[in-house]
Amino acid sequence: MAGKGPPKTPLATLRRQGSNLVKRREEMGNIEDAAVEFAAGRPPVSPIVQGDALDLWDMLVPILDEMGLLTLLDGQVIERYCVLYGRWRELEKIIRAEGHTFTTYEGTGDEKRVKSVRARPEARMAAELSTQLRALEREIGLSPAARTSIVAGVFGKREVRAPTGKTAEATVIDAKQDLLA
Repeated sequence: MAGKGPPKTPLATLRRQGSNLVKRREEMGNIEDAAVEFAAGRPPVSPIVQGDALDLWDMLVPILDEMGLLTLLDGQVIERYCVLYGRWRELEKIIRAEGHTFTTYEGTGDEKRVKSVRARPEARMAAELSTQLRALEREIGLSPAARTSIVAGVFGKREVRAPTGKTAEATVIDAKQDLLA
């Protein structure tokens, strides 16, 4: 049976906010707030990941690792995303070269006439892959909307250096810092 009222604020969020509820929750031993930690780091690339998929892997994995959003367990999800992306790219190249439609004819010689104009199978497959890619992008935080729901670390002040060489203090997310520390 579900409890009444809104869901409890996670303990990590209460700690960041400096809430007095932290001590009470810790004394009660809330198991809902127990953290599950996975080994951080870059998963190894699979031999399946080749071509455009490998190019995406080489670009994406360092970025996700830098953001602190990657663990060794994420390899299969990233692999699937990269492979689907590679297939989508291949299909888009075919569509660009051959067009979105193809024409079938009936008759022969001078009596040859258009029977139908249909969408290329590659266009349908690319659309299906696009839907799958969009779902995975939401899951791993690759769209702007998906990133708004990610809690990757704690906020803090840090000196940052702009490309111009100037330094300034900025509020940043330190994704490598333990949320429950």
